[in-house]
Amino acid sequence: MAVARAMLLHLKQSGPELQERLNDMTTGLVERLNDVFAVEQVAGHIAHFGSMFRFVLPRDADLFFFHLIQNGIYVWEGRTCFLSTAHTPADVDNIIGAVRASLRDLRAGGFLRQRTTGVDRRTNA
Repeated sequence: MAVARAMLLHLKQSGPELQERLNDMTTGLVERLNDVFAVEQVAGHIAHFGSMFRFVLPRDADLFFFHLIQNGIYVWEGRTCFLSTAHTPADVDNIIGAVRASLRDLRAGGFLRQRTTGVDRRTNA
C-alpha cells in the first residue's frame, strides 16, 4: 500500500508532463525503429500507443527476438513492450542498436524477408 500511495503522489506531483515526456520518448523510439526497418528493407514495423509499443512482424519472426536477447534486449513472449520513466536516452539508443544488429545478423544468415510494399506507419495496428 505504501508503494502504491508513493507512486500516486509522484504522479500527482509530476502532473501530465510526466506522461507527455514518456509518450514523446516512446514516439521517438518508434519513429527511429521504423526508420531502421525501412533502411534495412525488412517486412514489418513498430506500432505504438502512449508508452506501449510492439513489433508487428511476419509470423515466422521468433528468431528476431532470440537475436534481440543475444544483443541484450529481452522482449517477453506476448511481444508488447513499454517504456518507463526509468528508461534513459542511452537505453533507447541501446534498443535501436540491438534491433539494427539483430536485423543485420538475420539478413547475413539469409533469414529475413525484404519488404515488398510500403507500410503506412501512421496506423498503429
